[in-house]
Amino acid sequence: MEHSQDLNENIELIYKLSELKKLGYPILIAASRKRFVGEILDAPVNERLEGNLAVSVISAREGAQIIRVHEVKETVKALKIVNYIKKLNRNKGEIHG
Repeated sequence: MEHSQDLNENIELIYKLSELKKLGYPILIAASRKRFVGEILDAPVNERLEGNLAVSVISAREGAQIIRVHEVKETVKALKIVNYIKKLNRNKGEIHG
């Protein structure tokens, strides 16, 4: 992400991940600490955790299978919630175990 793309192009790429997923290849997103996150939050690199988490969650929801991050522990926790909700939705409200 971000190589020669502006803010809107990065956002568009995230929302088109589901289209890319149809090609049948694993999708890797590496948006952690990127400039576009800082632009949206008006924040320096060390103050982008919330933005990084949001991008990771949305990317996972849109089809990314691999997410490269700096804040591993926090991202794993956020994605655990996403995966739980996805599983709950697939099981129509019933989670066992």
